[in-house]
Amino acid sequence: MAIYQYVFTYTNRRESVTKVWLANPPSNHAQTVRSYISNGAKATELLSRDPAGNALSYYELSQGEHISNQYEIEIHPTPYKNSPTVLTEEERAFYLRSTPIVKITNEVKLLGNDITRGKISDKEKAFAIFRHIRNHYKYIFPPKERGTESFLHSKEGDCGEMSWLYAALCRSQGIPCRTLVGAFVGNG
Repeated sequence: MAIYQYVFTYTNRRESVTKVWLANPPSNHAQTVRSYISNGAKATELLSRDPAGNALSYYELSQGEHISNQYEIEIHPTPYKNSPTVLTEEERAFYLRSTPIVKITNEVKLLGNDITRGKISDKEKAFAIFRHIRNHYKYIFPPKERGTESFLHSKEGDCGEMSWLYAALCRSQGIPCRTLVGAFVGNG
């Protein structure tokens, strides 16, 4: 058993209101959130789950306001730590589906086929997709539009766009993939 401390701190240094969406670490079979302390601004809204299954807190911070969330997380020992996870058929279908943000179009399938040509294992294919996104797409914030379709064409977006396209390309190749959410910050 291992115990880790995790702290997320943000202070709004802008003159306008800043919106922050913060993913809260979940308690599950792999970990237990043993304690949680929040200092500063209180969440405006607690969203039970986003489309990817992450629990989110939403804040609207005025100039100078801050948040500081501290978590103590206990990691559970698991026999699966160093082996591939075996998904149920239901989980596999869930992590291969097309969604409004992780959209698997014919264009995504063709690009995925091109990127992974000659690769045998899922690990090789996933790494080739990662390299392709890293080498052909540019980070900008805020993105002009959200989702895989707009990012695929503009080739400019933030970490969300990159992760959504990565998931769509993996899923198009039959590789189950999920996206994770950290924190989103934007002007009001």
